[in-house]
Order: sequence, then C-alpha cells, then structure tokens
Amino acid sequence: MKELIAQGEYFSEEEMKYRDPFLYHNLIGQYLTDDEVQERVDKSDLRFSTILLKHMDQLDENALYAKEKEDEVITDIFT
Repeated sequence: MKELIAQGEYFSEEEMKYRDPFLYHNLIGQYLTDDEVQERVDKSDLRFSTILLKHMDQLDENALYAKEKEDEVITDIFT
C-alpha cells in the first residue's frame, strides 16, 4: 500500500472516480460546483485521439455509475 501511495496514481481523485463512480459522486462529486468540475477537466492534451479515448472512458464510467446506482436501489428495497 505504501508503494501505491508513493506512486501517487492509485489514490488520485481521477483513479478513485474511475474505480467507483457512484461512491465518488456520493462522497465528493455532489458537493462540487460547476466551476470546480470544469477545473478538473484535463485540457493539456487536446489531440482528437485523446479526446475520443477520454469520451469512451466517460461512457464506461457512466455505465458503471448507473449499474451501481441500480444495485444500491435494489439493495435498499430488499433491506
């Protein structure tokens, strides 16, 4: 774990959001203003391929978020 912390990527905000978007939204994302969200967008590499890959990652993240949200609702119904 110390090695992961030292590398700095595993616990980065972007990686945590990618791993569990629903949890990230519940703990952090819901409190971000629109300006803060825009500040977090990486604008350093604006090549078409990078934009396309980031868009595909965002689609995957949205699908995972929807699935986790659905699972949470189902869990709440049955508990």
